[in-house]
Amino acid sequence: LLDILLLRGFCAMAGGNGNTGPLQTWLEQIRANAKAMAAGSGEGAAARAEAYESCANCVADLFDPSIKEAEVPLKHDAAKKRLRELQPRWGALGGSEEQRSILLEAIEGPLVAGSPEANYDTLFR
Repeated sequence: LLDILLLRGFCAMAGGNGNTGPLQTWLEQIRANAKAMAAGSGEGAAARAEAYESCANCVADLFDPSIKEAEVPLKHDAAKKRLRELQPRWGALGGSEEQRSILLEAIEGPLVAGSPEANYDTLFR
């Protein structure tokens, strides 16, 4: 899960300074890590590796500022759809269910717990 958080950070950093080099390097490291995971001896290693790499690619498609503007809607729709399909396998990323909600936020936008319409005035105090 930390890899996904760092990926989002590299996307934000690339948006701020236009340098996508660190982002691309990190994506290469994720691919290498997925290969190593898939080569593992545990049951389901290949499926976990595929879920890990697919989630990372989806997050990159959602937050990479270097994607051409004309491609953004199509890439976003495809990435959100794929993340939804992968949701039962998010556990492959590690972290708790609550921590993995960053992926749900990537699909649905900012998440607010409780009933914001009922307690909006005190929500941010």
